[in-house]
Amino acid sequence: MCGIFGLFLSRSLTEADISLGRLGCEALAHRGPDGDGEWFDIDAGVYLGHRRLSILDLSDAASQPMKSNANVLSYNGEVYNFLELRSRLKGLGATFTSTGDTEVLLRGWEHWGSEVLDHIDGMFAFALWDGQHGYLSIDAFGEKQLFYAITSDGIYFSSELLPLAQLLEAERDINEELLTAYLCLGYFPSPATAYKKIKRLDPGTFLTINQGQVKEEKTYWKPSPLEAGRGRVRPLSEQNLDRIRDVLIQSIERRLLADVPLCLFLSSGVDSSLVASLLKCELEKDVTCLTVSFPRGAVVNEAPVARRIAGHLGLEFIEVESSETSSAAGADAVLDFFGQPNSGLTVIPQYQVASSAVSNFSVAIGGMGGDELFCGYFKHWFFYRYRHLYALPESLRLGLGGFAGMMPGSFSRIRHFSNLVGVRSKEFYLANKNYPCIEWLRQLPKYEEWTDSEFMGMEQPELSIPFYELTKIMANCQLPSLDLGSMRASLELRTPFLCRALIDELANHDARAFMAFGQKSVLRRLLGRYLPEELRDQPKMGFVFPADIFLKPYSDKAPDVSGLPRSFVDKAWENRSAQGWSSIAVRLALLSQFTSNNC
Repeated sequence: MCGIFGLFLSRSLTEADISLGRLGCEALAHRGPDGDGEWFDIDAGVYLGHRRLSILDLSDAASQPMKSNANVLSYNGEVYNFLELRSRLKGLGATFTSTGDTEVLLRGWEHWGSEVLDHIDGMFAFALWDGQHGYLSIDAFGEKQLFYAITSDGIYFSSELLPLAQLLEAERDINEELLTAYLCLGYFPSPATAYKKIKRLDPGTFLTINQGQVKEEKTYWKPSPLEAGRGRVRPLSEQNLDRIRDVLIQSIERRLLADVPLCLFLSSGVDSSLVASLLKCELEKDVTCLTVSFPRGAVVNEAPVARRIAGHLGLEFIEVESSETSSAAGADAVLDFFGQPNSGLTVIPQYQVASSAVSNFSVAIGGMGGDELFCGYFKHWFFYRYRHLYALPESLRLGLGGFAGMMPGSFSRIRHFSNLVGVRSKEFYLANKNYPCIEWLRQLPKYEEWTDSEFMGMEQPELSIPFYELTKIMANCQLPSLDLGSMRASLELRTPFLCRALIDELANHDARAFMAFGQKSVLRRLLGRYLPEELRDQPKMGFVFPADIFLKPYSDKAPDVSGLPRSFVDKAWENRSAQGWSSIAVRLALLSQFTSNNC
């Protein structure tokens, strides 16, 4: 796991270009404190920089950028199945001088070209120069980020946004549709960023660059949409569960490969508890568990139950109490992580627990992805349960919703219908995510245009919304929070649920079976093989920083937000302690701070 920064220019390099590349690498030093390297070709206009966090093959033989013949690679991430690929490549005549995964990726490119991406189980972002063309690519789920700036001189790229924006003095550009997307979702949807000429590479894609210009952008993989079976939905059999378990065990086992100490980030939720159980009970691995506690704030404190889970499994447990100081948890801190507004406050406790872990460990295993793959969020179950209501003609739903909205307060459950189901099909997701703020969102600029393009074809929300969260929300919010928080502390975080083989296995089953029998029923049944009921049916929030603590330093006066009327912002701010409104208040606070800063 590392940091990369570089240039593919349309002209020869100058000393200033090389200096800029070195400054970019220096700004990523936290991602790779164990070493740095560079390779450049002045005439070709190519500079590849690298910061190294040593995880596999700690020797200089695995240093980067790594060169073989005309190919030069600067790589951030892990190829978890590198041992299998190494064996296959040896059979094809490849020779190796190192024992890690970097050279496997490089040799794989030499033999298969970009098709090597179809063979990889891993998380990565890399830049490669083959003597004529440049290439940029990231992993299938977007666990690793890669930002690139398109300029008149060529392409500049970086593992993180902020160094790129600062070194290029990038112009900010938040148009009306992007503003609306951010306030509705809490992030700027990729490939867009808050900067005019900087983009973020989408998951499962790679770029081909020639003479400083993007010549091709290709998607090499994406998951298939969820499909419902026919007839009556049935629960998965025990044999089905066995196959899912076996794929997950293989994924975990691959992610244990490291030449440095490893730990587990444990919450009280099903996902990380299942990973802990499989580690101990199936793989017979004793790992130290760490969690973040939130003794204050309007959020579930999972540390006590996580401690009991670790104790039941006989695993060592360390509790890290979350810091609430404005310097550690304020808007400036969040913007420093992301380089732009993003309401993924999980980045704060992620950094705190990683900072605690890194004194003894260099790698952590986490449970991210279980909800997305197994349709495990409460909203997924909700959409499935009320699928017949959502399937009503839009005109009928709107009429019923209007009637429900006029009901007196004593009929509060019926009034919920107005804000959740009595909306247009394109608003199903937003109405649920931001409940009960949909009327406020509708007043945002370009709202109709943006929602028309973003949520087209979402008429069957019990299937389309879990897929949307898997392919969009996770890659734009949760995964960046995990990567930026852990890597700021120089800790690598691995996620066994994010595995293409597991996606392939789940595609063999009726998607309805993951929602029809209760929230997270499949994972709960698996976990039931290892933990008693009282330890597997607990409130789950993950390492979620409390919004009320984040907003506590702010005054009663609403922040100034360019492009929005003061009265409009005031309405959201006045309700900031209420459900839904607190998330919007966090987004407004971050946006206001970003536009007022000179970063």
